[in-house]
Parts: sequence; C-alpha cells; structure tokens
Amino acid sequence: MRIRDMITDIRARFPNGYTDTTLINWINDVAQEIWEDIGIVRMTNITLQPGLEAYNLPAEVDFGGIRAVFVNDVEYTARSGVRWGSNDEPGYSLLTEGTMRIHPTPTASGRMRIFHIHRPARATGVNSELHIREQYKEVVKNGVFVILAKALGDAALANNYVMDYNASLENARTKRANYVAAYPQIGDKQPAVSVKRPKMGVRT
Repeated sequence: MRIRDMITDIRARFPNGYTDTTLINWINDVAQEIWEDIGIVRMTNITLQPGLEAYNLPAEVDFGGIRAVFVNDVEYTARSGVRWGSNDEPGYSLLTEGTMRIHPTPTASGRMRIFHIHRPARATGVNSELHIREQYKEVVKNGVFVILAKALGDAALANNYVMDYNASLENARTKRANYVAAYPQIGDKQPAVSVKRPKMGVRT
C-alpha cells in the first residue's frame, strides 16, 4: 500500500498539523517494531558456492524473521553458536549481524531457499510502498494514532487508542498463527538466536 493513502486516512480520522515527513517517520517506527507480526512471508534464493559456509543476508531478510531454510531441497534446522562437529546434522546459525553460516560446507554449487518474514524497508516519501500485509494496515495506523494522542498530551485518548492498537496487533498474531498451522512446511520455527527490539512504549 502507498504511504500517501495511509497518511490521507490518518489525517481524515485524526486531524493534525504534523508534516508528511513526521507522519512517515512514525509509520516507519511502528512498522519496524512489529514487522514480525504483520510482514509478508516470502522466499529468498541464495546461490551456494563450493567451499563457502558463510552467506550475507539481503536487507529484507532479518535472521530473527527466518522461518525455514532449505539447501538443495534438504531442510536445515536452526542452531546456536558457531562451533559445529563434523557429524552434526545439517543446520544454520547466525555468524555475525547480517551473515548466516550453514553446515555442512557446500562442496558444489547449488541453491539455498530461505522462507522468512519480509522486513519492510523504511519508507522515504509519500509515494513509497509499505510492504506489509494489506489487512494489517490498521495495526500501523492505530500505532500512529497512539503517538498522535500522546503528542497532544491527551492521556485518555491515548489509552483508548492503546486498546485499539493492542486488539489489532493481537488479531494480527492470531492470523499469523493460523497461517503457520495451515502451511506447516514453512512453520514458525523460531531461530535459536533472537534479536531484541525496542518496545513502542504505549501503556496497556
């Protein structure tokens, strides 16, 4: 969906004098915090190279959002740490930020398929696209409404929007859980290494 359309709806439902740039930043902040709940599940292909065990992840692939990894159609499991024994089962782990390691080391060229929740890039203007599931745009808008109400110093209104935000976010999580149950081949396999993210700071 286009950022312009989101801003138009936000202004219609919550008239305010903030600039497009400010609203875009707030939209980005909310989306970046909850992308694992509202992001689109996608597949990214990486070409394997003989003798290479470490691979850089594209910007849209966050290690914490990986749900399944297949190397030449063999499913690999998430592992912690970087020391592996020669007889260990096939797996993958976080090596450094933005880099993952696979075991065993490929001996020939091939393909690695990564199923992941697409981490949307920060929008830069009103014509940018926010790459989240269409049905979850209300979650982002409700998050922005909370920020607007808090910026105006209206605690009662902010608390009302917090309830809307929490309800819409819980609904998104329920839908994601139902999706995972329906498509077990890319089930919600939480990696052994998790990335902690800042909270939005709304009061429940």
